[in-house]
Amino acid sequence: MPGAVLAEETTRFEDRLFDQDCDALTAVNPAPFEVADWLQLSLTDTPIATLEHYALGLRLLETLRQPTPNQALAPDIAVFRKIIVEMSASADWRVKLTAAELAGELSDPQLAELLAPLVNDPDWPVRQRTIQALGRLGSGRNVETLMAVLAQKDEGHWFERECATQALGDCDNTAGLIVALADPKEEVRRMAVRQLGRQAIFDEKTRQGVDNARRQEKNKAIKAELKSLLDRK
Repeated sequence: MPGAVLAEETTRFEDRLFDQDCDALTAVNPAPFEVADWLQLSLTDTPIATLEHYALGLRLLETLRQPTPNQALAPDIAVFRKIIVEMSASADWRVKLTAAELAGELSDPQLAELLAPLVNDPDWPVRQRTIQALGRLGSGRNVETLMAVLAQKDEGHWFERECATQALGDCDNTAGLIVALADPKEEVRRMAVRQLGRQAIFDEKTRQGVDNARRQEKNKAIKAELKSLLDRK
């Protein structure tokens, strides 16, 4: 199988290059804006160097996740948006996944528009991370996209709907959680109950929605959890 051998050797070579990139990056302690500048330059000058983009994206994530990040050293927001746009269009699923994670770290509402197409990406990890990132973006568009995922009863996989339900809870969208309580998949309904349990109080409309779901629920365990929510709230 010459083709299979060649593919395996190519993968090994790419992995070695990736390791070299990571070793070079960890040898220094750059500021987030410096890594962002390197990444933007790489995306512009070498658009096919996806492993380099992936390595730099991971390094940027690492700098942004430092316990006490210095906001003065953060990337310029315009630079960051350009990076997300270009990484989202990559042919490499790892680069697109990293773009979604970067967007989630920044929590810029305007990024919800840029991320929306990735919820339909052919690779499941990209869809998952994108949906999770949308839960951390405060905008109307992120809720609109998450509700569209939740509505894909026939086409979408239940994993996506479960992730969308969790994301709706993360952005405190109670109306979306009530919709999720009617999902045909038990895992999605359980996630909705779990996220509703994080709510401090229920208004009357929410209580009514939870009670209606309790009356229609066939799973005894979920029904009991819904009743517990009503008793506790």
